[in-house]
Amino acid sequence: MEQMLEALLGAKWIEWKMQLAASLGVDDASAGSVLGGIAQQLMGRYSTGDLDLQNLQQPSAVAELLTQLDLASLASQVGVDTERLMASLAQIVPDLVTSAGAILGGSGLGDVLGNMGPS
Repeated sequence: MEQMLEALLGAKWIEWKMQLAASLGVDDASAGSVLGGIAQQLMGRYSTGDLDLQNLQQPSAVAELLTQLDLASLASQVGVDTERLMASLAQIVPDLVTSAGAILGGSGLGDVLGNMGPS
């Protein structure tokens, strides 16, 4: 999953991974694993219609979404607490939505997630 996202998003994916690694105090591989896990959860929510991408431009919507994801298992994989992971992801998710749209020239994260789903 991470390699596919990195291929699609290029330098932005690397930037988010480095930002997350620095924020959490983990290595790049751990940060990439966390981002890949988040992407899988977002893809699942998007494919079932449970993710309003336009709404994710609002910080309160990002915070609400993060409470609905399984952050505890991702946090435990890298040895950080859930609250710290949530705070770090809150800084990345809005940029991910915006940047994906600019990179792909479409509707942003919807294009990324749509392209990753089953055909």
